[in-house]
Amino acid sequence: MTVRSIPDLIQQCKPEIKPATLKAYFYSIKRAAPLGIQKKLGSGLSVNPVSIDWISRHAAVIKRLSQLSPAVQKTTVTALQVVTNCLYGDEDPSYLAYSNLADSLRVTIEKKDALHEKSPTQEENWTTMEVLYMALQEMPTDTPMEKKRRLIAALYTLQPPARNNYGEMELIEQGEPLEEDVNYLIMKDEKPYEFFFQDFKNVKSRGFVTVPLDKDMFTELEAYLNGRTTGYLFDGSLSKTQVSSYLAIAFKPTGKKITINLIRHIVASNAVDITKREMQSALAAGMMHGSSMQLTYAKA
Repeated sequence: MTVRSIPDLIQQCKPEIKPATLKAYFYSIKRAAPLGIQKKLGSGLSVNPVSIDWISRHAAVIKRLSQLSPAVQKTTVTALQVVTNCLYGDEDPSYLAYSNLADSLRVTIEKKDALHEKSPTQEENWTTMEVLYMALQEMPTDTPMEKKRRLIAALYTLQPPARNNYGEMELIEQGEPLEEDVNYLIMKDEKPYEFFFQDFKNVKSRGFVTVPLDKDMFTELEAYLNGRTTGYLFDGSLSKTQVSSYLAIAFKPTGKKITINLIRHIVASNAVDITKREMQSALAAGMMHGSSMQLTYAKA
């Protein structure tokens, strides 16, 4: 029986992995594991050594995963692909089985996304940005926790909703040297100036992103910071789970279970004319070039 610490195994397979990704991989592998292994791992990012022989028993693992949504299965299988390729090689039956499942799930997810239909959970909790904005105006700021929750709500209501990448954001004065893989709120003359993102999911394809502050966002930040110009944005590092939890609590008075993902879907739905985009895609395909090239062909 082969016994390993799961975090150590992930680190071995992906030496340059970021802490947040390592954590996501750990929970994916734990989710796929037999119940007995899950119990031995306990809670949190456990380094308890456990048997990893089950990973190669792909049929049983895939059967367990079949109870999950396609999106969760896809996330889980990604981690399993990494460790099976590392442990057994890319011709091993378990690696090939997980890879085939990942390909199948990708197609399933793409077909579902192409329908542009809300999931049952989205349908139940769908709302408008106007409702969320009004809820923000009513949020109290009597305690430090209430101030924190209001700021998180503002970050996803008063500007384009970024991913869950504010929790470990730091403050820095404009012109000061920046560390790699750190997101910043840039200060100018000790006042909030702009957000600078360089640590997020698709930074390799998107590059660094700068988000200027409008008047309302500036006002919320200045009130929350109250003259503070250094340290973390939230006066302490927050995990993604904490940010998500505080956001949900902040919007609880709406009667909806509000998540960052839901807000991103609402904003995109308001901004995108799906019918027109589908017509544009069909036209681009008929002209035998991509949507980006289609845009360069169009003239005002």
